Amino acid sequence: MNCPACGAPLSSDVLAPCGACGFPAADLRMGLVRLYFVTGSFFLTTLLYAAVAALVRVHPPAAVAGSVLQYLPFLGLVLAAVLFLVTLRWADTPEDLSPQQALQKAILQATLAETPAVLGLVCYLLTGQLRDFAVLLAAALALFVLLGMRMPRLALSMRRYLCRQWEANKRNGQ
Repeated sequence: MNCPACGAPLSSDVLAPCGACGFPAADLRMGLVRLYFVTGSFFLTTLLYAAVAALVRVHPPAAVAGSVLQYLPFLGLVLAAVLFLVTLRWADTPEDLSPQQALQKAILQATLAETPAVLGLVCYLLTGQLRDFAVLLAAALALFVLLGMRMPRLALSMRRYLCRQWEANKRNGQ
């Protein structure tokens, strides 16, 4: 990894600042680790829902066939489509974000991406239709792919923020 301020290679010591310019690389590294760790954790819990659905056999009551519950997967798909559009809009990061703001944004986006899988698991547990869960799980995984494609933008905005803060502190003599 190179220093975002001067471009010099950073040392392997994660807490050491840049040897060439003094940029606090530890803040950037820890921010990136947190960002990727949190998003990866949400992704893994989404996959865990698939394991739960594979291990649990549900026998729904006969009353489910004519009830409102049979329309729950369609509502889930509508919700997934809305979350897709919201996540797409929020995934754009034109402004510079502090590591805390970037982490908050990553948590919110991962929560939105995980929501269809949670609804799919609830549908499966209520109706016993594994197909409905599979469709909503696929929607959630598609949202995570979208977030994965947008994650470098989030990391770049955090990097720009840290560079700007470091330069301001350097000018102010701090």
